[in-house]
Amino acid sequence: MPEVLISQRLDRPFLWLQGGESQQSGYLAGRDGLMSGLRQGGEVLVISGSTQASFTDDQSYYTATGRSILGDGARPETVDDITWETGEVISAFVGPHVGAPTEASLSQVLAGRPSIKEERHVASAMTS
Repeated sequence: MPEVLISQRLDRPFLWLQGGESQQSGYLAGRDGLMSGLRQGGEVLVISGSTQASFTDDQSYYTATGRSILGDGARPETVDDITWETGEVISAFVGPHVGAPTEASLSQVLAGRPSIKEERHVASAMTS
C-alpha cells in the first residue's frame, strides 16, 4: 500500500471489507495505518470463506471450471451468500451516515451473520 495512502486522515466513516484468507504483514500494516487515521470512525470486517475476488460479481459469470481457475473456487451458492452478506453490511454501515432507512443496524447484521467478524472498530475522533 502506498505510504501516501497510509498517512491520510479521512474525515468520513470508512468501511474496510476483507476476505477471510490469511493476510501478509505489509497488507495489515497498511490497512491499520489507514484505519488509524480515521476521524469519523470505521470498521474492519472479515468475511470468512471469502477472498478479495468474492466481493465482485465476476464469479457469477464463470462456469464451475472457470471459478476453479479464475475465481476463488467457491460454489455458486457460496458466492450468493457472500454477495448478500456484503450488501447487508454495506447498507447497515452506510445507511445511518447518509440518512437512509436500514432494515438492521450493523450490530444486528453481525449478530445474524456468524461468518462476518468485526476485526477492528475505530471510534469517531470528531465531535458533533
